[in-house]
Amino acid sequence: MNDNEKLNYIKELNEKYRANNSNGISSSNVNFKIVHGRLPILLSAPHAVRQSRNGETKGADTLTGPIVEFLCERTNANGIIRTFNLDDDPNSENVGYSLLYKNAILKLIKEKNIGCIIDIHGCNDNYTFDIDIGTNNGKNINGENNLLAIIYQNLAIFRNVVIDKKFKASQETTICNYINKKTNTSCFQIELSTSLRKNPDKLLKLLNSFEKIIEELSKQFTLEKSDIELEI
Repeated sequence: MNDNEKLNYIKELNEKYRANNSNGISSSNVNFKIVHGRLPILLSAPHAVRQSRNGETKGADTLTGPIVEFLCERTNANGIIRTFNLDDDPNSENVGYSLLYKNAILKLIKEKNIGCIIDIHGCNDNYTFDIDIGTNNGKNINGENNLLAIIYQNLAIFRNVVIDKKFKASQETTICNYINKKTNTSCFQIELSTSLRKNPDKLLKLLNSFEKIIEELSKQFTLEKSDIELEI
């Protein structure tokens, strides 16, 4: 798949998230889609469509849904993507449809032996960074700086990459905080600026960087499993 084909495919994937004024399309009893893969990595896009927080409807994190879908197809990672707004927000509450989203993640962790979660979000360009990697000061990733280094180094091709600058995922209702406390799985919340997602050249670089991240993270967990088997 060449660069133009990638961009066209992302645009095609995005149509269902843009539908109904970016509220998405209702197609089942749940408002999220699961993509099954074989790698011990789970990608999440809870704001692929609009969400409701404290009675206020907020805009979708544009292209985060297609980015996760594309990466899952390319790498064989697992994915979960919110596809329809039911006045919920999995990253700000632990009830109703939001809790169903989180419970689906818990189930995937158990079934797929997930070792790492990357929860992908979008932020506007008003901040001083291109990317913010949220770790809750290392708590949500169990202090596993080797995993953080893989993510940071591969995203460092962009000028302003920060860690826990604004979006730390420190609240108990965030996906990363909630899931880490429940399972001890390393969880990264990654905020991508609008310009990275909407500029074609930057988007292509971003996709390539995430493919490398997923590949390198997967190797880490393969090595860990081999070490355990050797010890036994």
